[in-house]
Amino acid sequence: QIPIKALEYHKKALTIRQQFDMKRDIVASFNNIGICYKNLGKIEEAIDSFKAGIELAKKSNNLIDYYRILDNLGNAYQLLDRHDDAIEVYQRSLKKPANFETDPKGDLITYSNLVSAYNHKNEPKKALIFAQKSLDLLSKNPFHEFYATDLYLHIAESNYMLNRIDKARDFKKKYVALKDSLFSDFNAKALADLEIKYETEKKEKEILVQRAELAEQDLTIQRRNFQVYGLVGLAILFGILGYLFYNQQKLKNNQLKKENELKIALSKIETQNRLQEQRLRISRDLHDNIGSQLTFIISSLDNLKYGFKLTDKLSKKIDNIGEFTSSTIYELRDTIWAMNKTSISFEDFQSRISNFIEKADLSSKEMDFEFKVDVKDLGKISFTSIQGINIYRIVQEAINNAIKYSKASQINVDIKSIDKVIQISIIDNGIGFDKNEVEFGNGLYNIDKRALELNATVAIEAEREKGTQIILKIPFEV
Repeated sequence: QIPIKALEYHKKALTIRQQFDMKRDIVASFNNIGICYKNLGKIEEAIDSFKAGIELAKKSNNLIDYYRILDNLGNAYQLLDRHDDAIEVYQRSLKKPANFETDPKGDLITYSNLVSAYNHKNEPKKALIFAQKSLDLLSKNPFHEFYATDLYLHIAESNYMLNRIDKARDFKKKYVALKDSLFSDFNAKALADLEIKYETEKKEKEILVQRAELAEQDLTIQRRNFQVYGLVGLAILFGILGYLFYNQQKLKNNQLKKENELKIALSKIETQNRLQEQRLRISRDLHDNIGSQLTFIISSLDNLKYGFKLTDKLSKKIDNIGEFTSSTIYELRDTIWAMNKTSISFEDFQSRISNFIEKADLSSKEMDFEFKVDVKDLGKISFTSIQGINIYRIVQEAINNAIKYSKASQINVDIKSIDKVIQISIIDNGIGFDKNEVEFGNGLYNIDKRALELNATVAIEAEREKGTQIILKIPFEV
C-alpha cells in the first residue's frame, strides 16, 4: 500500500508544480513517479516517467537531475533485460562535462551496472574494460569501497566467463570479505568471549575434580595402611577376624568407587547445566540487545526514506540495507533456536523445516510446495545444535535458490532414511541449468561447506528445462 499511496501523492505534487511552472521540482516529480512505478513492477510506465524527466532536465539545463535520472532509466531497462538500451543510457550518464562535479559513489555504481549488463550480453571482455575504469576510480576513492560490493561480484563473473579462474576467485573473495565485514568484528568478539568463559569454567571444574580425587585417594591410602598394619599385627591370632575385615573393606572400597562415580556424574551434570544457563543468557542477550538494535535500524531506515526527500540512489541503498537487516534478524532467530538446545530432536527439526516451507508457500503464490517425511525410528534420531543449524541452513538455502531462480511451479522437499543415512531431497520442475555453463554462486558454496562440516555428501543434479535436484545425505547412529 505504501508505494501506491506514494505514487498518488507524487502525481498530485506534479500537477501543482506544473501549474506554477516549477521546472526543477517537476523533474524531481517525474523521477519520484518513475521510482514508484518501478517498485510496483510497472517498468514500462516507469521508463516513460524517467524519459519525461530526462527531457525536461535537458531543456532546463538541470544537469544534476539529468544524470541522476539516466541511472534510474538504465536500471529499469535492465529489469526488462533490454541490456543494449541500458548500456547506452549508462554510458551517457558517465559522459559528464569537464567542469561538472562528479559523484564517485554514483559513478562506481554505474560502472558496476555496466559490467553486469555486458556480462548478461555474454561480452565479458567489454565488461572488464569498464571494470578496470571502476577499479581506477576506487583506487582514488578507497573510502567508497562499500559501494563496490556488487562490482567485485560482477568482475568475478566476467573472469569466470573468460575462464580466468584465479582472478575470478580473488574478486569473489573480495566480495565475500566486504559483504561480511559489517558483522565480522562483532561475531569474532562474541565467539572469543564465549570460548574464554567456557574454557575458564571447564578448567575450574577439572581442578576441583582432581582435588576431590586426590583427597579420596589419600583417604583410601591412609585407610589401607591402617588396615595393613592391623592385619600384620593380628594375622596369626585373628586370622578369621582379619579375613572378615578384609571382606568388609572390599565392600567399602566398592562403595567408595560408586560414590566417586556418582560425584563425577553429578559434576558433569552441573557443568552441563551451567553451560546451558550460559547459552540461554547469551541467547537472551542476542535477542534483547542485537535483535532490538536491528529492529531499530529498520525503523530508522523507514523514517529516513519516508520522512526526507532522498535521492534515488540513496533510497535504493537504504532499501538494500533494510532487506539485509531483516534477513539478519531471521538468521539471528534461527541461531538462537539452535543455541537454546544441547541437542535437537528429529521431530523439532522437522517442525522447523515445515514452518519455513509454510512461510515460503504463503509468500510464493505462483509455486506449490510439498513436504514429505519417511524416516524410521524418528524418536531415536537427534542432532547437536551445530549439526541441526547446518542441516537447516542447507535446506533453507536450497529452497531459497529454487524460489529465486528456478521459475518452477512445484517444489518438493522429501526426507527419508536409507539404512543409516538420512536423505533430504529438494526438487523443482523449473528451467534447470547446464552445470558446465553456470558458475556456482556463494549460496551453493555455503551448501558444500556446511555439508563438509556435517561429514555429509551433497549432489546437485540439473538439466535445462528439466528442473533441479539437490540431494543431501547425512550418516547417523540410532
